[in-house]
Amino acid sequence: QLKKRAKAGPSLLSTTPANELTAEVVTKIFYETMDSDHVDIVSISTVVNPSLSAAFCACDPDNKRKEHLFLHGTRYQYAGAIAKEGLDPGKGALSPGVFLGGLALKAHTYASKGPGPQDEDGKRRYTMFVVRARPCLKSGDSERSFGVWRMLAKERMQPIFLIEYAAPDWYGRRVVGNAG
Repeated sequence: QLKKRAKAGPSLLSTTPANELTAEVVTKIFYETMDSDHVDIVSISTVVNPSLSAAFCACDPDNKRKEHLFLHGTRYQYAGAIAKEGLDPGKGALSPGVFLGGLALKAHTYASKGPGPQDEDGKRRYTMFVVRARPCLKSGDSERSFGVWRMLAKERMQPIFLIEYAAPDWYGRRVVGNAG
């Protein structure tokens, strides 16, 4: 269930709102590790980018590689560029590659490095993407630990949904529990 919140400023991107079923599934995945008492989903949008979709499909035309859905937390200021240009393994802050995983709380640790505007209630805006990916060990992709992948090829990743959410500044640093 999306909580209605007053926007702190203009919309982050012009994206298409996700349909009701998609929003319900993404919300469930998000709140598996994020605390709904402290974190509010502001919006879930579909990233519509035909060139990224075409590149993703062309990387495995015979559909032989297993496709996964992962989460990727990013600084608020980078979300627009990612939606337009895709995830770029050459721009990784830690090392070459893009890190993807299945836990929203872990993705939030990366998003929290660059929060967006502050809402009236003091919460800050953050972003994470749901990403389709086809990891390929032969091409250098690697599972780092417990379902966290480092992807080295842009064409094997496609951001498909953008989650914009609000959380207190301290969230993720003081949370203890089943974070993965």
